[in-house]
Amino acid sequence: ATIGLFKQILVQLRSTENLSNEQSTFERDCSQLSYMLHHATAQSLLVVDEFGKGTDFRDALSLTTGLLQTLSELPKTRCPILMMSTHILEIFHRRMISLQNPRVFLFEME
Repeated sequence: ATIGLFKQILVQLRSTENLSNEQSTFERDCSQLSYMLHHATAQSLLVVDEFGKGTDFRDALSLTTGLLQTLSELPKTRCPILMMSTHILEIFHRRMISLQNPRVFLFEME
């Protein structure tokens, strides 16, 4: 597949729980995602792996849906390309996201 050129690739790095650190894994994930969203442009590729993992199922569902909905509402001139893996299949099966932006697509791999 050809996806084109990007000015920047922003990746959410998976981190392990470290009790000696003041931030939880979830807090670090949120900080990384916040940085990515604030610095992304239409020429950016965001790579996100299992955002919300380690939280309650409903929380993970809400977080993932919120992220995808936020990106789908960005203007085309601001919306980055997002590649995201998730175990939250309800997003697909229940069609929980109204995709307003033609640059946001959802695919399910089996």
